[in-house]
Amino acid sequence: MIYLQNITTKEIIEFANQDSIGLNYATGWQIAEDKLIKSYLLSKAKQDKLIELENYYKNSSELRNLLINNKFNISTKSDGRQLVNEQLDNLNRKIQLGEATQDTAYFDYYDNGEAVRISYKQLLNLSVAILNITNQNFVIYDNHKKAINNLQSIINVENYDIKANFIKNQKITI
Repeated sequence: MIYLQNITTKEIIEFANQDSIGLNYATGWQIAEDKLIKSYLLSKAKQDKLIELENYYKNSSELRNLLINNKFNISTKSDGRQLVNEQLDNLNRKIQLGEATQDTAYFDYYDNGEAVRISYKQLLNLSVAILNITNQNFVIYDNHKKAINNLQSIINVENYDIKANFIKNQKITI
């Protein structure tokens, strides 16, 4: 790899070989110093690791699926939280209007074509559990970001375990 540094902006660009350097880089660019290359590569490694962390945090089914009563899954992503909160709001309105009580209010959740009846109290417990899991995982995600940014070597960045400490594969009984 060849690393060129812009003389004015100090930006570093990498090229696979000398033949891939175009004429646009003939003036205003110089071969980057080793110290700057190491800093650039460390910064790039951190950036790549942070992208990997964000993808894991936002998309991993390990973190984002909550198994309820060993029967059905609900996502802890915003769509799953929204569904639970909307149903909870709906049941609260029914209770306020006298159409149901906390003991009789329920909704039917459909998972793979199977209806699962969830009572008001179960839904309330589910809402709290989802919120606790998402809050705890956010704190862990934020701590990982800080830790990655504080790493001082490429090897440490590459070996950093982004999956450590997250609450995974959660199962609850409601």
